[in-house]
This record gives sequence, structure tokens and C-alpha cells, in this order.
Amino acid sequence: MEIDISFIKPPRASGWGFIPPTQEVFDILLDVKKMSKAEKIMEIGFNAGHSSIYLLEIFPNAELHVIGPSPKHGNHNVIRGKYGDRFKYYQMTTEALKERWKDKFDLGFIDGHHSTELASIDLDYCINDLKCDYILMDNTELKRVQKAIHAFNNDLQLIKKYSYVNTWKGKTSILEMDFYYVPRDGF
Repeated sequence: MEIDISFIKPPRASGWGFIPPTQEVFDILLDVKKMSKAEKIMEIGFNAGHSSIYLLEIFPNAELHVIGPSPKHGNHNVIRGKYGDRFKYYQMTTEALKERWKDKFDLGFIDGHHSTELASIDLDYCINDLKCDYILMDNTELKRVQKAIHAFNNDLQLIKKYSYVNTWKGKTSILEMDFYYVPRDGF
């Protein structure tokens, strides 16, 4: 599978990286698509928009809402121009949006700030306000992200752990994503 990302500018080399456009990553998202059947997705974290494009391409019938306080290169506008109303962007933090807006989502994809505190806010928003049925969380290899997840152990049921390879700033690492089901009372 190939996904064209040539129409957006890459993130600054001095800043945050991005999820690579590899078959390994696409297979993770295809697996999540098969299990979640998501039609309404909330993505928390927007750098240059790579993962947004992956989600829009792999979930062609889904509506994607994205939160990010500091989009790079105006890529959010370029993506909106290509995907139209399927892509809705909120230039703010999760905390700011949480105070204003709640809606029901099939899938939350969390790849925002990786501190324990902010990852906890993102998880809380997806679980308690957006009532996501499923959550895919990136960078779960990080202890501080694991600590945030641990605080929600009673709310999350791990479905599958994924690993993928990423190279950024000349360093190759094995990163992890965890996929969760969020059981609700009565189910």
C-alpha cells in the first residue's frame, strides 16, 4: 500500500518527528480499521499531518477530527483542501476543546504531548467525554505514557500491542502503539 504525502511539507528537522509512511504502520491502521469499523475518529496531536493523511486514506468513509495547538507549515489547510469536510481541525489543546465540545466517537488516536499529565488529559477526554469505543495510543514504549495509561487501567481493555520502526534525526528506534477497547456499563 502506498499513501501519497508529497503534497504536505515535512516537519522541521529540529522539532518533533512523525509516524513513518511504512507498510508496517499502514498494517497497524488496517488492523485497527478491521476491528473498530470506525466512521468517526478523533486524532489528538497534529505536527505536520502525516498520520491524519494515513487515517483519511485508510478509513475512506470516516470523518476525522484533529486537535493540535501548533500545526506546522499550514499543512492542516492543505489537508482540508484535499479531503474537504471529512477533515475537521481544532487549533487548540485538548484541555481547551474539552471545555467547549463533547461528542461521541468510534476511535480516538492519541499521539499528542507525551508527558504523563497531558497524556492523562488526552485519555480522560477520549474515555469520559468523547465516549470512544476504541483508543489507539502511540509511543506506549515511553514510561511516562505507560504511567498515564496505568491510571486508566479500569477503563481500558488491551486488545493488541504493536511495534514499528522509525528513524528520526539519524536515530532508529522501535516504537509502540497500544490498541484498547473501552468497555461501558451494561456491555
